[in-house]
Amino acid sequence: MTSQELMKWNEFRSLHKGKSQTKISELYGLYKDGQYEIPKDATSVKEEVKKEKKVKMEKAVKKSKSQPEVESTEDLISEYKKLSGRLTRFARSMTPEVQEEGRARLRELAKLTAPRNYTCSPTDSWKLWTGPSQASLLVNESKRVAFRVSRGWWQGNWQGAKYVSYETVGVQATLDGIANEYARKKALVPRPPLEGTEIMLPRTARDVQLRGRERL
Repeated sequence: MTSQELMKWNEFRSLHKGKSQTKISELYGLYKDGQYEIPKDATSVKEEVKKEKKVKMEKAVKKSKSQPEVESTEDLISEYKKLSGRLTRFARSMTPEVQEEGRARLRELAKLTAPRNYTCSPTDSWKLWTGPSQASLLVNESKRVAFRVSRGWWQGNWQGAKYVSYETVGVQATLDGIANEYARKKALVPRPPLEGTEIMLPRTARDVQLRGRERL
């Protein structure tokens, strides 16, 4: 028997559990000299263990493949922002069907990344918090839910909207502290709100009239 065919010490020892260390060492010495053969029942048990482990591993792999991969919140937020940007920039070049498919996905992503049971109405009160950087915080004060937005996003989408109060802080840490308070209450959404679903603000005099009727 060559040295390459010899069983390693740890493997040999595992096949002789129940025996003293001294006895196992003695048997291993005889084994290396070719004067001792490992009992067949010991090797068969080891092979069964190997087979069992292999079967369990195959089952685990099969199960993981059969289960759909769950996307993380970060992935969903990233997809939302990218899709929202594409629809904003390239909607005119898209067919109505493609546009509606994109909007439907946005609504789905919004629902998956917003606080549970969050709803919005045209009569909700809003407040925009701004600081020294582009990072801003838009709060639905009626529902106590905050959205992370940028100053550029607000100016491009809602500049001039009615019934919004404004607050400016001189230190970014103050704004971050407010955001953290909402995060602690699980009421912070790390993306802009979806128009028509998560935010409804009047932009024109007609919108203001409609809002007034909602309050009646």
